[in-house]
Amino acid sequence: MLHSQPSERIISPNLLTPEGMSAFDAISFSKMKFGSLPDVRKFAEQVAEIIDPELVNSKTVVAAVEYDYAPAAGVLLAEEVARLISQKHNVKLPFLRIRQHNTPTVDFAVLSLEERTVYLHSIVYDVVPSTVSDKNIIFVDDIRTTGGHEAVARENLGNLPRDVTYAYAAILDPNSDPRIEQTLTMAAIHSIEDIAGIMLDEQFVVTTKLCKYLLVYGQPEDIAKLARMLPLDRLQKLYICMKNSLYNTVPKYALNTRLFENYAQR
Repeated sequence: MLHSQPSERIISPNLLTPEGMSAFDAISFSKMKFGSLPDVRKFAEQVAEIIDPELVNSKTVVAAVEYDYAPAAGVLLAEEVARLISQKHNVKLPFLRIRQHNTPTVDFAVLSLEERTVYLHSIVYDVVPSTVSDKNIIFVDDIRTTGGHEAVARENLGNLPRDVTYAYAAILDPNSDPRIEQTLTMAAIHSIEDIAGIMLDEQFVVTTKLCKYLLVYGQPEDIAKLARMLPLDRLQKLYICMKNSLYNTVPKYALNTRLFENYAQR
């Protein structure tokens, strides 16, 4: 466990030091990022296990930042952590979604420390409602790379209570290049067939990472191959998530969004 201030806790079951990195299940982490629910549950169980029982009571709220119509892996993780610790401690914990109002136009995992800092401070967020200012908040996310999201929370969300816990599936060694996050994110993805394999599983949810990867890096021939491998209802769900996340309004996403629209209407 790491401590940044007396009022804050920063915790994770996976500390990715050079030694910890070799034991970390990067394949499972990658599949979680692309929407595999069994892998979401795997990491949620690890996070829930290290939540201090004294933090879990009627004044506890689990929170996550929500980016788009399609959920980020961190939101799926937070929802499952809330369910698990509610079940374990026999208390129903509210789940607070903090909305980011900018449509993401960058792949955050590939940014340097300086680029991350600039990008994070360009985002407009919801303010945490004053009704939770007397509660314990447990912020859940998939990975802590630079601590930037914590800085944003302190500076922009308002009404944060004194007792805040930041719980991550993994914490990257602060001396590491933050772009290692991209290596972990892509550990299970080497071809369009790998993506199809995740999407064809019954326990799957479309995520922001999946959408943005396909819209930025998807080649027309790969998108055509994916469209042939997926059932129509799953292809349509993917396109709906892209459209409702307003990716069709972002120039660098627009071309591939139209390709998915065409295939979804076949």
